[in-house]
Amino acid sequence: MKKIGEFHTRIGKAQLSGEPDVILKDGNSLLALLPEMNDKSLMRRLTADTYESMAKAFLLKQQKENALRSYEMAYEVLSKNTLPELEKKCDLALFLANYYRIQKKEQEFQSYIQIATENVEHLEKLASKQAANGKTLPSKFRVSLNLESAEFQMDRGQYQSAVKILLAIAERQDLPALLQSEPVLFLMLFGDLGMAYSLEGNDSMAVFYLRKCFELCKQQGVFPEKYYLPYVNLLMKTGKYQEAISFCEEWRDNLLFSKMENIESKRRTVQLKMAEIYNAWGKNSEAKKYAEQVLNTNPSPAQRSQAEAFIK
Repeated sequence: MKKIGEFHTRIGKAQLSGEPDVILKDGNSLLALLPEMNDKSLMRRLTADTYESMAKAFLLKQQKENALRSYEMAYEVLSKNTLPELEKKCDLALFLANYYRIQKKEQEFQSYIQIATENVEHLEKLASKQAANGKTLPSKFRVSLNLESAEFQMDRGQYQSAVKILLAIAERQDLPALLQSEPVLFLMLFGDLGMAYSLEGNDSMAVFYLRKCFELCKQQGVFPEKYYLPYVNLLMKTGKYQEAISFCEEWRDNLLFSKMENIESKRRTVQLKMAEIYNAWGKNSEAKKYAEQVLNTNPSPAQRSQAEAFIK
């Protein structure tokens, strides 16, 4: 057990310092030791945690296939018979469904969303027999499941269907309690409603829900592009260029205090959007200035290409 604890601690430190090779080496060593544990439920959870840590290390090394396989291994090792393991299975199944949806692999998405649905139903039954907080966990996963389904409908252009799913979530009786325990779910709910209404062409409702989303973003210290960019686009669509610039400046400054990763890359995304706004506004010199700022801060190839387009 002592060696297991040591490896677990070393992996945690390597994650904080961004050392993927250390995580992978110590992860494999830990996986070899874990079967010796007497508590098999804890052993399975630690095994899943180790695979998940290794998956993140593979992502840092740009080895997406290895990362995906590690996430799948983390899912497969867990049992459905204990509440902590089943919670983790729900999390991982939803993560994998989300991954495949973003990758536009519909067959794999449908497979994991079905697996996630079955897990959530099993969790609801198991939780009802156990702790007093049993209602909270299934609610969290049920809402997450519905949010994923709504985003899938948006991907398919079924915006009214997405709005219907999201409004059904908003009408849940347990929503006030869930807001206290899972505020990020509300952030996603309001953000997704704003996106769906925007794509549907209902600008006033889009603005209403996106603004509610931003209030929670500030509280949680996260500023996701997927919700911020549609709002900027709405302002540009109505010719509110100065308001769009002011919003981007606030967004850029908030990122300094963000809990998110890759802050510098996200700040470059905001600067590129500001260049786009100025370009649409007819202020080409301002657009060029922000594009040059991006070029001077080690942009990705895609960001470099976008910035250079404003300078030509």
